[in-house]
Amino acid sequence: MVEPPHQIPGPAGPLETILDRPAGDARAAVVFAHPLPTEGGTMHTKVASVKMSRKPKFIIHGERDELVSLRIVRHFYAQLHEPKELVEIDRANHLFEGQASEVGDALADLLEDFSCTTPSS
Repeated sequence: MVEPPHQIPGPAGPLETILDRPAGDARAAVVFAHPLPTEGGTMHTKVASVKMSRKPKFIIHGERDELVSLRIVRHFYAQLHEPKELVEIDRANHLFEGQASEVGDALADLLEDFSCTTPSS
């Protein structure tokens, strides 16, 4: 069920969010972050705050991200409650260009680790 848009106070102004809840109990939370509103980002690319969530959190980040440094991501990650997992994709830029299979593998592994999927036999 998609909830009405929310606003989260941010240091440079409010951030718009969309929350899409499953029909049953959620097994994990996934956040797709977009460019900052000051850089043209909108709520239509789904950004949300997850710092207080007790649900599993997966962060997949490019080692060579030219917009968001690993230092910033690691700092954000350190503030998250468990369970959480950070995967750094070698040689990946902000858009993971040329690294789609590595991102897919990382996501499959993360979901399996958190029992969101069952391993194929």
